Amino acid sequence: MAELPAGSVLGNYRVDWLIGRGGMGAVYLAQHVRMSNRKAALKVLSPELAGDPEFRERFIRESDLAGSLEHPNIVPVYDAGEADGVLYCVMRYVRGTDLGAVLDLEGKLTPARTYAILAAVGRALDFAHAHGLLHRDVKPGNIMLESRRSLGGGRERVFLTDFGLVKRLESNTKLTRTGHLVGTLDYTAPEVFRGEELDARADVYSLGCVLYECLTGAVPFPGSTDAAVMYGHLQEPPPTVTDERPELPPEIDRVARRAMAKHRSDRYSTAGDLVRAVRDALGETGPVVVPIGDAPSLRPARESGPDPEEVDETLAAMPPPMRVVPVTTRDERHAGADDAPDEPLRRWGRRQVLALGLAVAMLGTAVASAIAVFTGNANPPPAGSNPVVATVDVGPRPLAVAFGDGSAWGVSTADGTLTRIDPADNTAVVTLSVGNGPQGVVEAGDRVWVADTGDDRVTVIDAPTNRVLASIAVGGTPEGMTAGAGAVWVTNAADNSVSRIDTTVGKVIDTIAVGPGPVAATFANGFVWVANQGNDTVARINPGDDQVTGTFPVPAGASSIAFGEGSIWVANGGARHGFVTRLNSRNGRHQATIAVGSSPFGLVFADGSLWVGQVFDGVVLRIDPSTNVIADAVAVGGSVGAIAFGDNDLWVTRGDGTVARVRP
Repeated sequence: MAELPAGSVLGNYRVDWLIGRGGMGAVYLAQHVRMSNRKAALKVLSPELAGDPEFRERFIRESDLAGSLEHPNIVPVYDAGEADGVLYCVMRYVRGTDLGAVLDLEGKLTPARTYAILAAVGRALDFAHAHGLLHRDVKPGNIMLESRRSLGGGRERVFLTDFGLVKRLESNTKLTRTGHLVGTLDYTAPEVFRGEELDARADVYSLGCVLYECLTGAVPFPGSTDAAVMYGHLQEPPPTVTDERPELPPEIDRVARRAMAKHRSDRYSTAGDLVRAVRDALGETGPVVVPIGDAPSLRPARESGPDPEEVDETLAAMPPPMRVVPVTTRDERHAGADDAPDEPLRRWGRRQVLALGLAVAMLGTAVASAIAVFTGNANPPPAGSNPVVATVDVGPRPLAVAFGDGSAWGVSTADGTLTRIDPADNTAVVTLSVGNGPQGVVEAGDRVWVADTGDDRVTVIDAPTNRVLASIAVGGTPEGMTAGAGAVWVTNAADNSVSRIDTTVGKVIDTIAVGPGPVAATFANGFVWVANQGNDTVARINPGDDQVTGTFPVPAGASSIAFGEGSIWVANGGARHGFVTRLNSRNGRHQATIAVGSSPFGLVFADGSLWVGQVFDGVVLRIDPSTNVIADAVAVGGSVGAIAFGDNDLWVTRGDGTVARVRP
């Protein structure tokens, strides 16, 4: 299927760029031709499917059905139709991530957040059921968590999406070919496999599977084959939640068993009934405000249950944006303890996942492509032999590494420490206590500067003596760091600002407002370049007057930024997509977008190439800047985090709490 070029118009929408591709077609970020403030997800059906009369009828019918649903927890459909022989559907663009990506990153959720999410999905399902519609594919990938930062609320909103599989409850119309299973096996009710007529309790069963996965981090019936998964749904008793979460009350086991009962007559009649049972089992919680990643904040419920008007919108307190951290994938978790990989890097409690949005969830496993110019290959060449020449333990969750003053410096976010590594013998020279939750490190002026995200401070270490010199207050949630123009520049994700620290006097001399959620920075061509994850832009700061002199759009999910070969390189993406955007460092113009697979995290330009840490595959990709193509994939073992370069080698943080020295 040929891509729609940027600027092309379909119906009433002008294409900005391609943000996802899947089996049904592609999804573009688009803008209404007359309403300039309306961004939308434009879903375009592939020509092969559009040419199938049965599928064509299904697409049009499902778009009409989805468009009839108006509910605060259902992604709205703006328009659907045909233009120039192309079938399309226009939906609200959700800036956020899907629940599946969150579970991939975090493994399991707090009881309070689980309840908050299920409450929103339950309301959406009951609304659809009341209007005669069955979803048929309730799963984490179809549950969207939208950031509300752009609206000033600092919260998230929960949506149920992809009503492309909905079916009228009273209709016998066949919308798929005979024998074609609609839905996702891990969450499919037994009666679907038995070929029985379906009702709302099939969605209740799927929601019960989602409940189990939210609390345990695993699907209820894992299997190495489709047949094994189907057998589990049909024959095996539902698993016990407290076997995986013994700290939870035993009442939740009874709730999960009933929700996943083999016969629908034994289940809850409605999604709302299930949600209320979850509320009671997890501690009589009512409508909640959930601090994401922190301990649950619960308040007593009314005896009669939640007021539907009060909980029309499920909210969760939103901390600053988060760069995607290395973790195991869901498939790795399902493989069992015997096959478990090295302990992954877990997210730190105050950070929040921001990934792509509606389009990726609707298309399933999507392959990201170009904004205006697409190059590269989302399926890189196979990784060669392991070039790791040494590993040094630096402590759990090492989210940052730097090289300076003849040493590598690795940060342990969990332990709040900084470890100095001597490249002469690859040993830890000293481990220093810094602040709470350090996530950034840079060397400048014979000093090492560490961003302590939990304390909103920067710790300063004298490199020649390994002595802590000072702790400097900066903005809220400092994460990214760079050095240049006699200063250290610190991105404050919570305050939407950058702190400028004079390296001579060791004080903050200015605070510059940038875009929302700045998470990373680099110094290039006399300017500071800042990746703003909150609005998908890169801001350029002139150190001469500390003014922002340009803002340039990039795809969603910025996590890292680097400079090399006259260009700014930005890693964008999450657990379901990933690419590197190349901008001209003279004028900020877009040069290329390179698909790199899921979850690019660390970036460094060295030895004439761009090196990209790919979280889930345990490899570092090498991009040739002369062709913008992935030229090599270097296996480093374990999940990959931050990357630095020094002493002719790469230094890579890994999920097992080590820094690996890698010979490129």
